[in-house]
Amino acid sequence: MKHLKAIILAFALALACVAEASAWKGPSLPPEAMLNGTDKFDWDLVPRISDKPSLAAYIHACVEARMERIPVVFDKGFYVKPLEVLVNYMLLPWSSDKTVFQNGRERHVLYKVRYYPGMRVADAYRRGSPAGLYREERRLYEKALPIVQEAMQIPNLLERELFIHDRIISRCSFTKLSDGSTETMPRHTTALGVLLDGRANCQGYSDAFYMLGRMCGLQVEMMAGRAANGGHTWNTIELGGRTYIVDLTWNDESIGMDGRKYGTYIYFNAPREIAQASHQWDRGYEPPNLAERIDGKYFYCAPEWKSTQGRLFGSSWDSPRNGLEGLAASIARNGWKMNYAMVPYDAAWSQSKRANKYLLDELERQDWYGDVTFAVTTNASWKWMFYTIDARHR
Repeated sequence: MKHLKAIILAFALALACVAEASAWKGPSLPPEAMLNGTDKFDWDLVPRISDKPSLAAYIHACVEARMERIPVVFDKGFYVKPLEVLVNYMLLPWSSDKTVFQNGRERHVLYKVRYYPGMRVADAYRRGSPAGLYREERRLYEKALPIVQEAMQIPNLLERELFIHDRIISRCSFTKLSDGSTETMPRHTTALGVLLDGRANCQGYSDAFYMLGRMCGLQVEMMAGRAANGGHTWNTIELGGRTYIVDLTWNDESIGMDGRKYGTYIYFNAPREIAQASHQWDRGYEPPNLAERIDGKYFYCAPEWKSTQGRLFGSSWDSPRNGLEGLAASIARNGWKMNYAMVPYDAAWSQSKRANKYLLDELERQDWYGDVTFAVTTNASWKWMFYTIDARHR
């Protein structure tokens, strides 16, 4: 009996933490619905679910509480197939389901869930002990610790997120390798593949970003849908009350320019207007407060240490005009000499002479001058304009 009370208390505390930290709002499983036994529930107390947003919020709360058995009561004729539940929520493909009761109105389904290694490692870190982790998860824990310690020296959350993003990409290469097993969790589909093996698919990238982000105090989630005509997994992050899309898999590519390669950040804190050009998902399952348009949390840049020439600068800018003005101001403020700017494509600004003149006029106002070259590129279903600026102070 004492053991059962401890389980209920831990579950209630977990749900309380979720309610504090996350913007997800919806039904949750009351602790008293759990009976003595791993898969025993008082089904009368399990919330009735009759729409996709409620199901998303409920599954999210159960997953955050790390329930290994999740009871769902589909009500009023509403029902979604198990695969749809797994694909659109927490991407836990190593799960099973069992219908335990069904009539004309309700269907009681019990999901058995196995969690990603990155999720388990993040939980262990927040508990303050790796106890309970498997051997390879302990190795992953030890690999993650120095990254987390370095990241936590960065007070700005946006820069901390960028550090984690870049560290994962620098450690890993994309692979589609699969052993074909349906019974086990292949390493390349988890954070194990990223930090221990250096190769992973989209699930592995997402698990690693989830793990390191959560360990560093960031509200990171996992999300799924379709991209490039196939199933795909990525992350979301909640910053300042809004949710943004982060896709490390699609960011782990490079743009060649002036004989050098620069990492891409098209899907770093991307709003809907950016992501929907190449990613598709069911809006009924999407996270709350998804940012609609570009704002100050979205930008495209390569940190200075990635290039001996300078940096690729950009862009929380929603237009070339704002981008060029911001670039000129940043040149004057930071004293960069060689700069690469990138802004969303706009036909009205695609004539290099107009853009060059505008930027040079802006530099002149900042008491700088320089030479500008221009190019248009397409990348991952999105079209961009590049400016190369060799700037000098008068």
